[in-house]
Amino acid sequence: MLYELIYLFFASTIQAATSPCSDEFSATKCLNEMDDVICQETFPINEAFPVVNAHCTNFKSHKVEKCRKQCRSCCQHPDFMCTDKKDSALNCRTIAEKGHCTTTDVTFKAILAVECAGSCGLCRHAGCMDNNYLLCSMLQKLCDLSDYYELMVKKCKRTCNSCAIDMQYPGWVYNKETKAHYKFIDAISQSENISAVKYERMCVEEDAHLVSIHSETENAFVYGLAGCERVFIGLRGQTSDQFGWLDGSRVDFKNFFPGFPLGTQYCAY
Repeated sequence: MLYELIYLFFASTIQAATSPCSDEFSATKCLNEMDDVICQETFPINEAFPVVNAHCTNFKSHKVEKCRKQCRSCCQHPDFMCTDKKDSALNCRTIAEKGHCTTTDVTFKAILAVECAGSCGLCRHAGCMDNNYLLCSMLQKLCDLSDYYELMVKKCKRTCNSCAIDMQYPGWVYNKETKAHYKFIDAISQSENISAVKYERMCVEEDAHLVSIHSETENAFVYGLAGCERVFIGLRGQTSDQFGWLDGSRVDFKNFFPGFPLGTQYCAY
């Protein structure tokens, strides 16, 4: 009897909550960004979906964001906050369940980014994304109205099914205003030394350069393409007033972030 009481007391210390996702597939289709063992120890849970550890509801916790698979909240990850293309000929769920979303074939990846973005976690791939997915999903019907089409396609590109597959340059996105192709690569490792020259070399291998920015419009485009607050660009120098672009172009725009660029790290983000 004593052991039974101890067991019941121990079980009651693990409080539970409910997953925000509609089904187990959408709740667990991403990977933990922290070690699985750490996530399991931090947010232990034995019950089946939709139950989650109560601590998973602490949205201010850094570990909650890094342990979305364990917390069964993958549907709230920015890479998964969109839907697959309507009436797609592909079985996106099957593709995701079989692990084909992680393909290294850039052409197939470009196709998946258009057809199966929601299932494969490619909602921000190649710059084809909504400015605000939740708002765009609420206003989706406006995509079909001529008075709102131009605005909706600009702000809700993915929701309005206006993403296109670039077969000539798969994985790249073309900007009509700058007449240039862009590509975002998440290649920085915390264990490596950050070097503009190193990443410029990576770009040169693809016949490109670290991006140079020459207008507010281009700056906003690059920011949206990256889908994050800071990205590594090709601006570097010895002092805050002696910067230069690695591609050799003229420095005619510096308004990347209030107070930036700085000369302390000899590079700009």
